[in-house]
Amino acid sequence: MSNYISEVLDGGLMGPLFKVTLEESSDVSFHNVSAQECWEMVLQRVKDTSTSLGLPSLPQLEGINGLQMFGFLSPSIVQAIEVLDPNHQLVEYWNYKNQASSDSKDHFISSNCSVSLTKGKLFGVDLM
Repeated sequence: MSNYISEVLDGGLMGPLFKVTLEESSDVSFHNVSAQECWEMVLQRVKDTSTSLGLPSLPQLEGINGLQMFGFLSPSIVQAIEVLDPNHQLVEYWNYKNQASSDSKDHFISSNCSVSLTKGKLFGVDLM
């Protein structure tokens, strides 16, 4: 079993740069402007290594959620990131969040307590 370190780096004008590094070997790392693509690269490496070792394919290796692996679907991490913008300078994010929150409440009230999942963004990154 291996452990990985997930980092979000400043990519300058490109926006965030996502990096995943094999903890046991810092020279093995994956970079991408997409959290999803970054973790898919890791998954592909794991599949390739398993195949080269003659190990059977595992169903767990068929898909991965990059945003979840970086923690962006965790309410506590979202909250910690939002605290970094107390003056709501990221207007597009806050407007979208407020609109999604309002739509979710409206849907909840009008649908007899059924909950709807909405696609969202966190600092310009699609959450779903």
